Amino acid sequence: MTTFAQLLRPALLLPLATALPGLVGCGLIASPARADAAAPAPAPAPAPAPAPASASDRPDEVSLLIEQGRQALEKKKIAEAGQFFAEAEKKDGGTLRTKTWVIRTWMEDGRINDSLNAIDALDREGAQGPAMDYLYGMAFAAKARDYIATGTGGAAVQMSLDDAVRFLEKAIRADPALARDAYLPLAEAAWYARKLDVARPAAEKAVARAPEDYYAQFMLGRIALAQYGATRVTADKVAEADANWETARKSLARAAELLGKPESPELVDQLARVEVDLAHTYVWKEKLDDAQREYADAIGWKPALVDLTQVRTLLGSERFLAALESAASAIKTHPLAEAPDVATVQWWLGWARYEQKQYDKADAAFSEAVAKWPGYANSWYYIMLSRYHQRDYEGSAAALRRHFDTDPADLVASIGESPETNLRIVDFLVGWLGDKERFEEAAILSDVQTAVDPANSRYWNNSGLFWRDAGDALRKTDRPGAAAESLAAFEKSWKAYTKALELEPDNPAFLNDAAVILHYYLDREPERAKAMYERAAERAAIELERKDLAPEVRELYQTALRDSKNNLEKLARGDKRE
Repeated sequence: MTTFAQLLRPALLLPLATALPGLVGCGLIASPARADAAAPAPAPAPAPAPAPASASDRPDEVSLLIEQGRQALEKKKIAEAGQFFAEAEKKDGGTLRTKTWVIRTWMEDGRINDSLNAIDALDREGAQGPAMDYLYGMAFAAKARDYIATGTGGAAVQMSLDDAVRFLEKAIRADPALARDAYLPLAEAAWYARKLDVARPAAEKAVARAPEDYYAQFMLGRIALAQYGATRVTADKVAEADANWETARKSLARAAELLGKPESPELVDQLARVEVDLAHTYVWKEKLDDAQREYADAIGWKPALVDLTQVRTLLGSERFLAALESAASAIKTHPLAEAPDVATVQWWLGWARYEQKQYDKADAAFSEAVAKWPGYANSWYYIMLSRYHQRDYEGSAAALRRHFDTDPADLVASIGESPETNLRIVDFLVGWLGDKERFEEAAILSDVQTAVDPANSRYWNNSGLFWRDAGDALRKTDRPGAAAESLAAFEKSWKAYTKALELEPDNPAFLNDAAVILHYYLDREPERAKAMYERAAERAAIELERKDLAPEVRELYQTALRDSKNNLEKLARGDKRE
């Protein structure tokens, strides 16, 4: 798995070109001949040959080994670089000149703490000068990246960034040749430290040194964009701001071009980040067509690295949908795309289509998302809504049931995001299932409602009613195991009625229906059932004296009064269910 430290690691820097000896030029062109000239002018005497370089002018063997090691290091050939530096150190006797590069190799190998310990040891021995500043600066820059990778914030990361900037600036001023690879780490550290006046020239030097380095171009683009954001609102700096914007656009576009079609997960992540920043650059100038294109590319490479909620806000719903349609097609062609990446794009595509009321297409996208990655369980919730709006109640109920089976807590949370609207939809589906005598499914959806709104006694009552009817239907079949399933349904019914009575202990309808479960279906606690029937009759008579009862409530209580009295008589006679 790619770490953030890898994402932030400076890009490879190109090795220095090897100078070729000698000069190549044109010969001299003779002046026109004089009319009285008897003979051509003699050829000029040859220039004296350059004196051979003295031994003191030629690089010594240690210097050559160091240069070979540095070039290998800049190509990220760490093991090869280490061999060159180890040989140089052996020949040099372990002076600061060679120890510098041995320690520098440790940094590239991830041994940051070892590097700092070694630098501190050199400091205690009295070592000083540009090499020490360079080592400290590069080590603190690497330390800051580690902090950022692990999410460490506050004083620790800020101190590392500040120290990196301070030491690297000193090293570059004192010995730019020694610190030739420090410009990019300095630009990066200064950018994170929001020292843009330091970051910009460092990034420009890094790009000048290695114009084909995508990461140098990326950092210059990021820094210039930050400068544009800081200056664009100032009326007297419009030209400066626009120049910063153009630098940002040009550098980020070049970084994306250099990355091309990445062949590793690390480079895929980098390309996505570059294109997000390039899209942001276009948004600043309200070039939304260009921004939409770059966001789509970024999403198509690595959706997890794109703040899709922010993109929706910046582009608007229609452009956001268009970007996702493009990304959904592109990501399927990328060989490094993993199932969660494809599923993420499909989920957001479903959401964007749903927002645009393209319910059939939303259903398809959400269905593909959860098929690609079952962890996107709440796709079933949106599938339910999409089908409901198409009046596909069969499919809607099935999706809701699937969500409940897969992740009940997630379903409850999803419905709870807009409970009034969502519970009304579930109410409709419960009634639709009840009318079709699909009692168990109606009971399950009622249970969903009780989980979303456990203080609503009506949902508990509905659950009790449908579990009772489901159990009753089961006991009338001769299917193997039906008797046990029926009993389990009646227990669920009793539990639901009990919860309803906890919320409304004097509701006559609840009292009668709960007593019926004990009396007829569970065949236990007859004394408790008798007391509940008596209480139901008593409370019904009292409530029916009220003049403000709604007609449907009055009818319900009249039924409860009649049924509770009849059930008392049957209980006294020892009548059982048929």
